Amino acid sequence: MTFKETIELFMNQVSDSSYEIYKNKIMVFYKFLVSDKGINDKSYKSYLEAMKTEEVIESLNYYIIANKINSESVAWHYISVIKRYFLFIYDAEKLIIQNANLIKSFSLSNDSKDSFTYKIKKEIFESGDLEKKDSKTELTQEEVEVLISECDQQIKELLEGDSILKYPSQYNDFVSCIIIKLLLFTGAKYQVIINLRLSDLNLKQQILRINGYYIRLPINLFTQLQEYVAIKKQMQSDCDNKDNFLFTRFDGEKLKGTSFISDTLVQFTGRGDTTGIIKFAIIEMIKRGINQSLIQDFTGNGSKIYDYCQSKVNESKNLSVNRYLDSKLRSLEIYDLL
Repeated sequence: MTFKETIELFMNQVSDSSYEIYKNKIMVFYKFLVSDKGINDKSYKSYLEAMKTEEVIESLNYYIIANKINSESVAWHYISVIKRYFLFIYDAEKLIIQNANLIKSFSLSNDSKDSFTYKIKKEIFESGDLEKKDSKTELTQEEVEVLISECDQQIKELLEGDSILKYPSQYNDFVSCIIIKLLLFTGAKYQVIINLRLSDLNLKQQILRINGYYIRLPINLFTQLQEYVAIKKQMQSDCDNKDNFLFTRFDGEKLKGTSFISDTLVQFTGRGDTTGIIKFAIIEMIKRGINQSLIQDFTGNGSKIYDYCQSKVNESKNLSVNRYLDSKLRSLEIYDLL
């Protein structure tokens, strides 16, 4: 098998929604090893088997310079793609490359100085070429597309495997991805989502009830929720209880703080907070003309977050609050009558 063929095999299992985003990044990695490291079809196996985090970081810097990247989230996504590639070629069924040390570093705690994530985070944080973003700012459209792509790819890989029912980490990763997608779609507070009950989800009508409002779910997200509920029923016998929480840990315990999904968020975007997700969703709602009281009642968010989002919408339209109000008043039918 050639080096290029391992790339093609990897790309063959990438979801349709992620394909183009993944292709650009994995081909930069391929080019880096071939052009900068002199890897060929005879040497690639031994090189990849001995590759360390430091060399992945080298490839990241190559990617940043070659593509003039200035966003931390894009850099994080490059790393996520490369990490998935190594997991793929190490898979027991394929066993293309055996880099046990690198794979082991993936599973170490993010706080461990030997962990893959710790070293990558340090490199990205200290990089002078990447724009630093406030943890309170909203995600960009590009960041959201990457996040959705990563969640879909993660869910696809977990469902295609046969160990999601056996390992807490895989089950929890699955739940995290679905919650993240729900946050992106609804803009609801994290506490609102984790307090949903199974009875709030109508699988026959594709509807979810949030804070008394009934919303129809996007087909892909709904299908993923269906898969999740089926898995939950296999694992937890009390799942049919109408008071049971929709989202639970592997052991059936109720979710609490955002730490449950923060590792997944850090892995995909470099940020562990939900604020950026919620603000993105609310900004999109405001742009579509949904009024303030409805947004706050539905999402459970207060005026502080709403006001921030409204100011961002005003900025994007290049309108001051006064000019915005003036334009709306002049659009009233009574304006011409008076």
